[in-house]
Amino acid sequence: MDKFSEVVVEQLKDQKISIPDFAKQIGFSATYTYNLLNGNKRWNADSTAMACKVLKLEIEFKRAEGA
Repeated sequence: MDKFSEVVVEQLKDQKISIPDFAKQIGFSATYTYNLLNGNKRWNADSTAMACKVLKLEIEFKRAEGA
């Protein structure tokens, strides 16, 4: 599971949102959403943006030290 999926799963638990309900809100099937969350499918810009909108999350990009 990637870090973004870990955050999403944590937020779903904290906000008491089921994965099937979350899937409906982001416009994907429950199966596809489970695959995103367990790493069998990859998040893209659109799916990430929808997840952030539903869960009220912001993504911040930072330059890595030494880069």
